[in-house]
Amino acid sequence: MRSEKSPKEQRLFAIFSEVNSSPQLLAIILEAKRSGLLVSVLVFCQEGNSLLENLLRHGIFAQQVKPRRKFHSGRLFITVGRNILRRRPDIVFTSGIYANVVGLTISYILRIDRRIFIRHHSNYHSRSGNHFGTVVDRLCNFLATEIVAVSKLVQRILVEVEQVPKAKVCLIHNGIDLSLFKLNNRIQTTIFDARLNGEFRIGLVSRITSLKGIEYAASAFAKLHKEFPFAKFTVVGKFADAFIEVKKILNELPVSSYQLLESVPSIPKFLSELDVFVHVPIGPEDESFGLVYLEALAMNVNCIFTISGVLNELPDLEKYVSIVDYKSSDGIYKCLYNLISYEVGPNPSVPDVWLNQFDLEKMAKSYGQLFISQKKLNE
Repeated sequence: MRSEKSPKEQRLFAIFSEVNSSPQLLAIILEAKRSGLLVSVLVFCQEGNSLLENLLRHGIFAQQVKPRRKFHSGRLFITVGRNILRRRPDIVFTSGIYANVVGLTISYILRIDRRIFIRHHSNYHSRSGNHFGTVVDRLCNFLATEIVAVSKLVQRILVEVEQVPKAKVCLIHNGIDLSLFKLNNRIQTTIFDARLNGEFRIGLVSRITSLKGIEYAASAFAKLHKEFPFAKFTVVGKFADAFIEVKKILNELPVSSYQLLESVPSIPKFLSELDVFVHVPIGPEDESFGLVYLEALAMNVNCIFTISGVLNELPDLEKYVSIVDYKSSDGIYKCLYNLISYEVGPNPSVPDVWLNQFDLEKMAKSYGQLFISQKKLNE
């Protein structure tokens, strides 16, 4: 049975992996501390990890563990086990597949009462035929006492597809710091402004993988550039399996017309400088959430989207953004053409009520309430 402790007596031990900078995880940990929990954090990371540095800067007891090859280092299991034995947490909270496997396994063996993890992905492993990933998903579902789904889509997959008991799954939407985007909220431009400035800026933020449909956006831009040579295209995201295909498409264009960047110093600043933002995953479940959808909407930039992740939950979306079919370079091209030639006006701003439900502070408070809850979800 779980001990009935007050929040100030409860200990939270968090384990994170596969992350460099995360305003979401930082906000969650800070809210847990504000709620009165005794918090300590272990981050599997290399030197210069932004999340670790921010945790330490805010006075959180945080440690770094340098991982070796994934799932091939018993040392990490031993390190986590020693930390749990030393701290005797009431709650172990994990984020990142590596952290989930190591943290949940050890805390299950050591009989920690509450074992909570965030499910960030949808059904990627089963859909792609990744049997090892599917086994890992099922293992984590079994080991956890509570699972946080970041969207209704992820909640549905956990309950209906992976047969996780409904009472075990808690829905807490991802959140963004709306102030960072609203303060930089841009004034939308027309083709006349673009010609005056010498360029019409089209941007995309995503890992360069086939699931995100970047090659279709690149093909659309290549066609557009022939008619409007002042158009510029920038992709920001980790290079992955679609990089060679995307580079091949763009190689036909002048080098000065496009950029492929793994990162930029500030996503809000990058979005504020765009005339059109494109995000076109190839299916409705290829985003588990899609933070960048919300960031672009908050910035009030013209948007071209396919419906995936959290957009499945938003009504009347076509009033505020341009919606295209999946895997449709022609559809993307037509929307770009309409915007650059001013065949259609700028998209209207989305209602504040839409964005406010995804506020970072609201998200953090939901996690704080989850941590201090004495509800026995699966006893």
